[in-house]
Amino acid sequence: MTFNLATNLPCIPSPRFAYIESAAYSPGKVILNYVTQKLKQSNLPPDFKQNCDELNTIRDQLLNQRELPEENRHLFADYVNLLTTLTKDIDLSKTGANMNFIWDGKINHSIDFEICCMGFNVVVGLLTQASKINFRNHKNLETVANCLNMAKAISNRIFELYRDDFQSVRPNNTSKSGKPRPLIISRENFLKLNKFIDACWTHATIYSCYIKKKPVNLFARLSFLLSTQYSELSQKFQEISQFFEILAYMKMYEFSIGNKVYGEAIAYGRNAVKYNQPSKNKKKGDIIPSHLESLLEGFQERLDKTIDENSRLYYDTPPKSIEVPAMKPLTFAGKYDWSGQISTENLRNSTKESLNDAVEKMMEKLQDEIVDAINDLSSAIALYPAKLVKTVENLHIDLDRKRDSTHELLELIKNLIHTNPSGVQRNVPNAKSLYDGYKLSSDMTLKTDQTFESQYEKAKKSVEPLLSLVNGLEHIKDSLDLEIDKCDELAVQANSISPNAKLSELIAHDAKFGAIINQYVSKIHSVINQSKEKIAEATAEAGKHADGFKAELVIVKEGFENSVTTYSDLINKMTQLQKKMV
Repeated sequence: MTFNLATNLPCIPSPRFAYIESAAYSPGKVILNYVTQKLKQSNLPPDFKQNCDELNTIRDQLLNQRELPEENRHLFADYVNLLTTLTKDIDLSKTGANMNFIWDGKINHSIDFEICCMGFNVVVGLLTQASKINFRNHKNLETVANCLNMAKAISNRIFELYRDDFQSVRPNNTSKSGKPRPLIISRENFLKLNKFIDACWTHATIYSCYIKKKPVNLFARLSFLLSTQYSELSQKFQEISQFFEILAYMKMYEFSIGNKVYGEAIAYGRNAVKYNQPSKNKKKGDIIPSHLESLLEGFQERLDKTIDENSRLYYDTPPKSIEVPAMKPLTFAGKYDWSGQISTENLRNSTKESLNDAVEKMMEKLQDEIVDAINDLSSAIALYPAKLVKTVENLHIDLDRKRDSTHELLELIKNLIHTNPSGVQRNVPNAKSLYDGYKLSSDMTLKTDQTFESQYEKAKKSVEPLLSLVNGLEHIKDSLDLEIDKCDELAVQANSISPNAKLSELIAHDAKFGAIINQYVSKIHSVINQSKEKIAEATAEAGKHADGFKAELVIVKEGFENSVTTYSDLINKMTQLQKKMV
């Protein structure tokens, strides 16, 4: 009878690793209390409390449901992500949040300790699940592979996080028999767990080779590798180790027969049957003796027949010793979706973003208020007709200049007439009468100027209070113009904290700049309120005189323009007269 691998290949053995016990604990509650009570942080992200509660719930689930069903296997990733994110930049020591994770009687503040111990239990649970699945079809093999992939990925992660100060501490580390009890939390145990997963992966690969009809020598080499892996783990796996060693020799026997190397086939066969059956004194292991019996059933007869045929036909001398060709352990990284199903943001980032957002929104709002105030000030300042006043002032300056030039030319012509009457009479017979006419026109224009100048001064006096208010408004407007840039500067300063700052430093920075910004906003609001009062005064004052002042300015402007035209004409005529008189 030939051993049927499809139905008799043993399952992955039970992991034989004890679960690490932990006391009930609510890390989310500890985090929330520390942040709200000790750090006095009230500006929390909307989902912060909810995530803290979820952290507690998931921890209870992971402790109580050790063999996670497939639909719940994301819980470990969720727990790691929540725990890592919620505690980032938080002081977990006694002087901080005083986080006390207790596993196997060991207390530690580190979240790495929590992740290592919780991850260890999740891996043991996955391996226990895998050990309950028979290798009967491809679907079962895929289910086992999924368990092993996740177990390996988690085991790699927790082994990287493991530190020697995590090790269990027991006052009496001995069993009832007096023998040393192995520590559950130890580097050796974590390493052994990782090696056990590697052995399980080789175990699953052997069945995969059978399904895919891979070469028999590969099957043999994998079996021998697995036998070695199990035997190196513990005496507990001796039976299953022996099973795969026998299987490896039997498959190499088949391989050698197929290649007609009868001497090697006999040597491999003898190695297989030398174990025969487990002795009656051997303790029951992972593989019951019937498995070995079934494996070897009929093999001795086949071997004897080969020996007989070889002695009669082939004369191939069996080697004195032979081993299955060595094979390197399979590379196996594992696979697990660490993103989980819960996304959150660490408190430091959310606090920083909250500060950034708060400052940005506050400064934007303040800038809008400043711009509105500046626009209102500009409208109020425009109540005073500064442009028209400037035009009139420039006309008056031009008027003064041309009037002085007219008087100077009149004086020059007068002196020429008196000092050289005959020469002037010869050159310009009517010079005297022309001079008299120009003098009369200048005197009349002067009188007109004086009227408009008096009207102008009187009009200006009527709006002096308005002008004073407008000057004050311009000063406020200029100061507010500068504050727009200062808003941006304050926002930059508020957000300039080091990216490596601790959460407590960030919160202190938040409080400091919160006070500075509130003070600044209060100051600007005071200026804006003052501007509103001054605008109201200016508007009331403009209602009394502004329209009349503008009307007066228009009249004065026309008068000054006429005078400037008259003086310009006189200057032109007298310049021509002077040239003729000389």
